[in-house]
Amino acid sequence: MNQEFNMRLKKAMNIRAITQSELCEKTGIPKSAMSQYISGNFKPKQNRTHSLAKALDVNEAWLMGYDVPMERQSISEQDNNQNKNIVAINLKKIRADKMLRYADISALSGVPKEDLQAFEEGTKRPKSADIRNIELALDIEKGTLKGKKQYIPTGPDESIPTKPNEIVVDNKHIILSPEEYKKLNEFLGRSVREKNEKYIALKKETTELLEKIIDLIYENKISEEKLKSLNENLKRISENNE
Repeated sequence: MNQEFNMRLKKAMNIRAITQSELCEKTGIPKSAMSQYISGNFKPKQNRTHSLAKALDVNEAWLMGYDVPMERQSISEQDNNQNKNIVAINLKKIRADKMLRYADISALSGVPKEDLQAFEEGTKRPKSADIRNIELALDIEKGTLKGKKQYIPTGPDESIPTKPNEIVVDNKHIILSPEEYKKLNEFLGRSVREKNEKYIALKKETTELLEKIIDLIYENKISEEKLKSLNENLKRISENNE
């Protein structure tokens, strides 16, 4: 690792066109110690590594030999990357716990499965609306994917079909043939898919309404009459989706 640090240090000095004397002056590191670092005989301690990286305007981890970009990141860039990584890690963990495919979450959230995979791999940053829709589809609290709320593993939801031509009876998943599934749909009067879609739409709508109510209550901006009116709207939404 000393040799790696020594090579990175010399490369940075060459790119920034800075001499050993100038670097010593900028960092306050004695010339004798700097010579040891450049020759690869010794590796500086953390505080001096930080000073060198700052003086050379390079990424401290890169200078230490890690496989990361050489350029320094701003605080905002670091925060953005950290948030993106948190969402990716939590999405992967929760999806695995619930044993859901990208296609399953996509059907429930409306987020394309290609985007879900990119979010999980950390190659694409999700929008706030995408995060909320995914949280609703996963049936987790708002803020869980960003790490603001703790996730308690629950395992797969046994009551929701997750595969084509699948139904759930007494928490048992049964795969029907296309012909059987079609006959069942005809018997029920409307497709199971339509019922699932209406259930998902109702869940999203009521969740958003409840969030607004809670915000208004906390802000003391809602009266008892307004609560009654909102309650009637909630009942009407439920009746329309039956």
